[in-house]
Amino acid sequence: MRIGIIDAGAAVRVTVADDGSGIPPGAEEKIFDRFVQLPRPADRKIGGSGLGLSIARDLVTAMGGRIGTEPSVKGAHFFFELPRAPKMAPPDIANGESGTEDRTAQPLSG
Repeated sequence: MRIGIIDAGAAVRVTVADDGSGIPPGAEEKIFDRFVQLPRPADRKIGGSGLGLSIARDLVTAMGGRIGTEPSVKGAHFFFELPRAPKMAPPDIANGESGTEDRTAQPLSG
């Protein structure tokens, strides 16, 4: 398995790839539905509930991101992108702020 993190401008893109049996053509969107299980190779004994990718999609979407598959000659290739958080102003140490106060952080302008 290979995991990568890529700067995608306003987002961060995480990729996950393996060299397994891959995703059958036409199943790229369906695999994100609840309880969907693809036929597993004969050498893979343990199955899942078919909820993992559905939960991942729900979490990524709730955070304003997107998730999907990428074309691959061999194995399965997935990605998800999450928007970058706004840059926050550091504590003003000169005015006695330690950064541990309970205060609402404000995004930097610009």
